[in-house]
Amino acid sequence: IPKKIDLLTHSLPEYYISPFLLYAEYHFVTNHSKEHLDKYYEIYNQKYFKFQKYLKQFNLVNENLYQHFNALLMLSIQKPSEYGKILYHTNSLQNLCGIRDIKFVSSLFPNFLREYYEELFNHIGEQKLLENKIYKTYISHKDGYITEADFCLQYHPFLTQGLCLNMMIRPAPAYANREYLILSENGDIQGASKELSKLLGLNQTISSQAKISVQTISEELYLVNTAFHQIEHQKNQTTTLIKTPSRKSIKSLLKMSYEKAYEIVSDFTSEDQEIQLYSLNKIFLRFYARIQVQNYGAITIQRVTLKPVD
Repeated sequence: IPKKIDLLTHSLPEYYISPFLLYAEYHFVTNHSKEHLDKYYEIYNQKYFKFQKYLKQFNLVNENLYQHFNALLMLSIQKPSEYGKILYHTNSLQNLCGIRDIKFVSSLFPNFLREYYEELFNHIGEQKLLENKIYKTYISHKDGYITEADFCLQYHPFLTQGLCLNMMIRPAPAYANREYLILSENGDIQGASKELSKLLGLNQTISSQAKISVQTISEELYLVNTAFHQIEHQKNQTTTLIKTPSRKSIKSLLKMSYEKAYEIVSDFTSEDQEIQLYSLNKIFLRFYARIQVQNYGAITIQRVTLKPVD
């Protein structure tokens, strides 16, 4: 075994550092060798220091590929009825999604993205073509919120299962401290980040698939969503009257011109704007908000990034 350890030490990627902790514990437990314990811990610490900026990085890169919270899956693309079927996964996926009853990879994603990913894996299965890219997405967490994630795909020829896919998922590290709200085009809340879900009381409601309009928690965000719609209607050469918001501050807005809609959207997409949020428990909160439009095929969402007002 010591010879195999030495061989692995020189053959594994330099940034795959966790085995050195295993080597240290092995020598200490089996050989009572404090010398080897200190040696491999020292190697681990040196490599961790060298690669720590990548290990703390949000994006999936080679240098953080082997971190313990990343999840590896093997997916079938052998026949249409099994495109995207999960054949194998690491325990870290269970910790992330709690996947006991999940058979297909599209079910790992929030409801608003599942159709898009069903089509993606069907397309890969049919065409047998992969893009060499990192996919930016959202994953449904087992505790009822959504988390940002990167994933990549590679072919995996498997002797008994035929051609498969390896899928590596890197969820946003816990220390990323990014709070956001996801809205559909019609203004329904599709999900939120961990702490924001707790603050707004959204966890149980979102997981039960009940629809909640953004107007329930914020008139400002409802107004912005209306402005997005007004711009889209103008592009389609139609005119639309907007629903009158309920709060006194914007009750006078019965119709929104294209110019007004463009001004509102421009303000919220270019810099932070202070807004008020009301949790489902009627708790008043103040945040700085900025909105980014994201497209997944024909699906358009609005990501509202939020920072607490000090």
